[in-house]
Amino acid sequence: MEPVVACVTTLAAAAFLRATTEDRSFVPHHLLLVALLWLKAALVAVPLAVEGLYFALTPAQRARSRAWLRQGLVLLPIAASWHGFQLARNWEAFGTTLSTLWVQAGGGGDVPRAGALANAGYYALTFLWGGFPHALLYPLGLLSLWRRRSDGSARLLGLLAAAWFVYFCLVALRQPWYITPLYPLLCIAVARWLADLSQPDAPPFAVPATALALWLVPWTRIGYGTNPFATRATQLRDQVHLTTLL
Repeated sequence: MEPVVACVTTLAAAAFLRATTEDRSFVPHHLLLVALLWLKAALVAVPLAVEGLYFALTPAQRARSRAWLRQGLVLLPIAASWHGFQLARNWEAFGTTLSTLWVQAGGGGDVPRAGALANAGYYALTFLWGGFPHALLYPLGLLSLWRRRSDGSARLLGLLAAAWFVYFCLVALRQPWYITPLYPLLCIAVARWLADLSQPDAPPFAVPATALALWLVPWTRIGYGTNPFATRATQLRDQVHLTTLL
């Protein structure tokens, strides 16, 4: 499920950028968000919040927010149709399921409660395992997004990456595959960093930092004792990295 969610969210970000920068319709983007709503309804709030923040931080694109909102409202009945059908068909089960999900997200029931900082450390370890060896370049990719934050695409990628990470850190229930939507964004950030190496305004430490990250690959020891997938994930084998899966 999570690789499908990652694909949908990444395509939605690309469609949003195309609609804003090339003055195209937001309908393809909104249909991808409808698909995300049908797959995992709770997650759709993240890209919506990021896009609203993007319009607020990008004065040149604020005029496009009216088309974004208008076309979204037109497609709202389609977005609500699937869950509305399920609600009408299974009214009693819907209430029970919603209550269970709410309790789990808050760390209640039999779900161990963990704070945001503990979750941040847990997901940092997950990134190291799930994205190795590419994970050693992730910080440089994020640095590239920060340096190019005046660029619309870099700003959107940075906002999305930060929003997904904060969202899953705040949710008490944690699983290593939850952060799968972040992997494509981080890979794109690394690609931007590598492209920046050939630019005249590349920072002086760019090439040494990249060489250091690559040099650390054979020296980074990741034992099975640190594998976050080993004890909880039944769908994935220990040897499968999420980057390979994507």
